[in-house]
Amino acid sequence: MKRLWTLVRLCLVFLGGWLGSLQFAAEINIEGFVEPMSSTVAMLHARALEAESASDPPAASLAWGELAMLMQAHNLHSQAITAYSNALNETTDPRWLYLRGIAYVELGKVNEAVGDFR
Repeated sequence: MKRLWTLVRLCLVFLGGWLGSLQFAAEINIEGFVEPMSSTVAMLHARALEAESASDPPAASLAWGELAMLMQAHNLHSQAITAYSNALNETTDPRWLYLRGIAYVELGKVNEAVGDFR
């Protein structure tokens, strides 16, 4: 069943490239993004889903983390937290905890940040 949803999300990513306001199943919203940001987000999201469907946790974690860093660099901290959490579902890479903690701090969620920094 997980593979089916992954395939559905992957199809939505490719079809959604033309929509401009697609809400991905993984809660990554590209509404209002302009090129090249929207296509970059779609590409990174597709890469993450592809790695998940191929059962490659290190590659999926890296792809989610790269997407999260892009979101964070554009002050989209809530979406970055979602992507970092997806990265952490794949592997327990400490850099994603650290960067997610910074995103929590940017949103004023100090208690969550402290949990990530420990």
